[in-house]
Amino acid sequence: MNPGAGTDAGQPPAIRLPEPRSLFTHRARRLRELAALTSGLSGYLSLLATLAERQAALSAERDADLMRHDGTGGAVARERGAGPDGASTEASGEPSASPRPLADGQARQDFPPWQPPLSLQDEVWALSLPPLLQRLAAALPPVTPDVGETSRRLIGATPDAVGRWLAGLVSGECRSGDAAVLPFVATGLQVLLAQRASRLAPVAAGRPAASPVCPVCGGWPVASVLRAWGEASGLRYLHCGLCASEWLFPRIQCAHCGSQKAMAFVEIEGGGGVVKAATCGDCRAYLKQVDRSRLPGADAIADDLATLALDVLLAEQGFARSGFNPCLFPGE
Repeated sequence: MNPGAGTDAGQPPAIRLPEPRSLFTHRARRLRELAALTSGLSGYLSLLATLAERQAALSAERDADLMRHDGTGGAVARERGAGPDGASTEASGEPSASPRPLADGQARQDFPPWQPPLSLQDEVWALSLPPLLQRLAAALPPVTPDVGETSRRLIGATPDAVGRWLAGLVSGECRSGDAAVLPFVATGLQVLLAQRASRLAPVAAGRPAASPVCPVCGGWPVASVLRAWGEASGLRYLHCGLCASEWLFPRIQCAHCGSQKAMAFVEIEGGGGVVKAATCGDCRAYLKQVDRSRLPGADAIADDLATLALDVLLAEQGFARSGFNPCLFPGE
């Protein structure tokens, strides 16, 4: 993560942009650790660890090499009128893809129409993903017939099929037979989005207004993270499940409805306080919180997956999950 995006010296960063290679390397390591500790999910966590290692390897390549494989080259930036840092400078009837600075206390609705610099609806992802999915699928071990079938579908994917999968991934709805493919499509999209996000200029000046969606790509957070470094020590950041950007968010506030009145924290007994659920008594939603001050090696995606018992407990109490983990797409 880039810890200094858009802040003055001595101030906590409002937005942290990802550093893809270290992000996926860290995630793969944590998934391996959790696979050894979580018997019921060991096989799936190990499979995701293998994919995360492949994500790290792809992210370690030079940008020019990655662009040759994802098929975009520099054309995407040029078509959007982007400067060398990837931020849009396009002047048209559409909202600028370059986010405006946020002053302290300014609400997001003060300056519509705003949209993130990376759009999940951009059709370029469907064109860029097929060759990347082929490379990720090649890393899938044929541990079960279902995984083998998924690998074959990814290797033979057309832009039309990928476009349909992406629509399902973003909307949370998918056609019959697609649910098993979507977590693997998400791993490819994570590589592309994290790479693009890492090349953006700082996207805020000062603290952004509390937003429930990612200010970089518009995705939903998978969890919040408590940080343990410098000026951000003890502060809460929401972590995007797709591009892996993080943005500052009030510690005692519902990330779903914005209420600050009825927040409570729930955890599984014996969890050590690393993963808790921030529950809201007003809207009955919850978002997990990963405390990296307690365990620096924790990871939002990995630790969310490894604490499904907490989801079960909260569902029994009538709470609804608001976090979006693209590796945890509901089955049919």
